[in-house]
Amino acid sequence: MQSVREQIFSISSLLLCMSMLLMGNSLQGTLIAIRAAGEQFSDSSIGIMTSGYFLGFVLGTLVTAYLIERAGHIRGFTALASLASAQPSDTSSLLIPSHGLFSGRFQDFVSLAFIW
Repeated sequence: MQSVREQIFSISSLLLCMSMLLMGNSLQGTLIAIRAAGEQFSDSSIGIMTSGYFLGFVLGTLVTAYLIERAGHIRGFTALASLASAQPSDTSSLLIPSHGLFSGRFQDFVSLAFIW
């Protein structure tokens, strides 16, 4: 039987990676909204753009079980992790219109719902 300290140590790398993933995503979401306001996007387009987070998270939660059933958890994780890692480069320049940023946020959180 392991002690509590040994159990926490055994999952410490997982906890560290999850905390970095959560911090990075929160920072990206905040900075995208601030940058969009600085680029003179309307308030309604910023609201629609940031709502992609919630819509993507709900849809990702619903699709996850189907994806695991069809492809397996390893292939599903690999596919969606690579999709999530490509998304920040799409939104970093903000040269695309707000509907493109909505789809980027949506894509990101469909992927992250599976990873979390």
